[in-house]
Parts: sequence; structure tokens; C-alpha cells
Amino acid sequence: EAVWAYIVGHGRFWMQAKPFPEATALVNFCSEEACGNVYFVTDRPGNEAKMYTEHWLEGRVLDWPWTHPAVLQAQHSKGLFVEPLGLTHFIEDKREHAVAVAACGAKSYLLDRPYNQGPSENITRVKDISELLEVLSEDFRQRGYAR
Repeated sequence: EAVWAYIVGHGRFWMQAKPFPEATALVNFCSEEACGNVYFVTDRPGNEAKMYTEHWLEGRVLDWPWTHPAVLQAQHSKGLFVEPLGLTHFIEDKREHAVAVAACGAKSYLLDRPYNQGPSENITRVKDISELLEVLSEDFRQRGYAR
């Protein structure tokens, strides 16, 4: 609890986080494939978490195709964003959010991590962004999207 209290009290903590390897490749893929709107949904706690997430994204993802990232802060389930935003695909590293998103009808991809093991019905687990890009490319090809 003391660690989370520090993190919530010091929003700049998030600015020190490193991006997933190949994060730029994922953003470029979304841009090139005309994925439509791209949203970043965070459940990071604290009043300034959304602002710091926006600054973090702008400072670490190269070749940014948007002028400002669309960052949404989830107070509860990330699945609540699926229907109102018309989300079709969702990438997540927390199993409970991936399950909730899949239950709401979006294609849910879970970055496989030691902390997110457990039942993963209706979720596609991927080991890293490279594998995710392969799976997305195939999914988009089958659906007749760009490329």
C-alpha cells in the first residue's frame, strides 16, 4: 500500500516507465492500416494519471500520427468503453480487463505476462508486440481491411 500511495501522490512516477519494445511499430501499424480511432485506456490511479499518460505517450512514441493521444481513464472496467466508442480490438496486459473487454464484444489481445495468468476464454494471448502485429495483420487480412 505504501508503494501505491507514493505512486498516486507522485504522478511523475509514470514518466519513468519504459515503453513496450516495438510500441512505435504498433502505432505505425494502426496508422497505416486505417484502424480508425485509437484510444489509450488507463486505469492508473491518481488525479494526474491521465495527464501524465498523455505526456508519456507524446514523448516516447515516434512518428506519432495524431496531434494528441486520446487517453481515457477507467475508474472501473475497461469493458465499459467498448460499446460507446465502438471498439473492435483491444490490447491489454491485465487479464481482468481483457476478459471484461472480450465479454463486451471487442477482440481482446492479452500480452502474456507472469502476473496475468489464469483462464482466458475469448482472449488471444500474445507473447509480445511482434506476435501481436502478426496476429493483427492476419486478422485484418481476413476481414478485408487495408493491405
